[in-house]
Amino acid sequence: MMLLLVEWGSEIRIATTKRLALIIYLWLGLKFLSYTWFNLDLVWAISLIAVGAFGVWSAVNGH
Repeated sequence: MMLLLVEWGSEIRIATTKRLALIIYLWLGLKFLSYTWFNLDLVWAISLIAVGAFGVWSAVNGH
């Protein structure tokens, strides 16, 4: 019984996500993505620099 409930829960989440994605696609379209898309390479580079800087700071300050 418990396994059946877990399986239904997963299926409901997947179905809800699909419906939400379809509604957003039909409402906003693909043009929305082209205007709001951000550069993942830039985010990745900034995060690497930040983690590296924190590592150096942590090593210097003995934490």
